[in-house]
Amino acid sequence: MNYKELNDAQLWHLIASNDRTAFSYVFRIYSKDLFRYGQKFSQDKELVEDVIQDSFLELWHNRDKINIISSIKFYLLTSFRRELVRRMVNLRKNENLESIPETMFETSHLENLVDVQEEKDAELHKAIGELTERQKEAIYLKYFMNLSYEEIAVMMQMQVPSLYNLVMKAMKSMKQGLTTKDYQYKYK
Repeated sequence: MNYKELNDAQLWHLIASNDRTAFSYVFRIYSKDLFRYGQKFSQDKELVEDVIQDSFLELWHNRDKINIISSIKFYLLTSFRRELVRRMVNLRKNENLESIPETMFETSHLENLVDVQEEKDAELHKAIGELTERQKEAIYLKYFMNLSYEEIAVMMQMQVPSLYNLVMKAMKSMKQGLTTKDYQYKYK
């Protein structure tokens, strides 16, 4: 069976019907995304890998109770994020919960995802570096993870109109920081 041709609802139906091959396919296509996303929260690769494994185990063990209609990726990102943050809080009991988002998206990680020519690279990195942590997270989820505004709003615990404003302000801020003609042409 060619799983690439199936939509998420069809894939989930197969998984819910105990299709281990479909489950393995989902693991292969989403585990790398989860790992990259997890690196935004923690530099502890083992912790991130453990949470990925546990997220997929939970998904498999509860497949008969979970109903995924539109997006397996959204479900995985949401449950993964919740569990990773929970474990980080447990590991850092002396740290205030509010300090976690400040370290969540260090500029260097988001910058590494942007693959442009060297002369444009520095300018783009500078523009991204000037964004707030929430703006970085929203931009990452929207443009690198290709989630919808509705999915991102749920993950970031905010209203969709507020998210639109956050992304728009981030794009406007980046546009102002980009002076290269190539960027100005693209974003005008």
